[in-house]
Amino acid sequence: MAVLLDASHPVADAQSREVQAAAARLGVQLVVLHANSDQDFEAVFATLMKQKAEALLVCASPLFNSKRDQLVALVARHNIPAASELREFATAGGLLSYGNSLPDVYRQLGVYAGRILKGTKPAS
Repeated sequence: MAVLLDASHPVADAQSREVQAAAARLGVQLVVLHANSDQDFEAVFATLMKQKAEALLVCASPLFNSKRDQLVALVARHNIPAASELREFATAGGLLSYGNSLPDVYRQLGVYAGRILKGTKPAS
């Protein structure tokens, strides 16, 4: 199994620790790959194939979200099942997602902002 991290993302270290701990508990050999820009993707996938990873977890990152179509095209080309945080990854052609949909998140933020603007205390 491989995991793709954006090393420039502030939570990359925490993501890496959590994924590595989960892999250790499950007895899964993990290949940790890093990309700081979309220009790193080809090298990442070359390493992924060389290491014979059978699946890819794409961790949360604004970079990966903004380049999801490129990532989905690469996982399709290399025939690698891949999961990502956002529903939009799966909708674009990835195998699955484990998180929210961006429009749903923004809609809920609007609901909370509306309540606050109408006088509800944020801690409520």
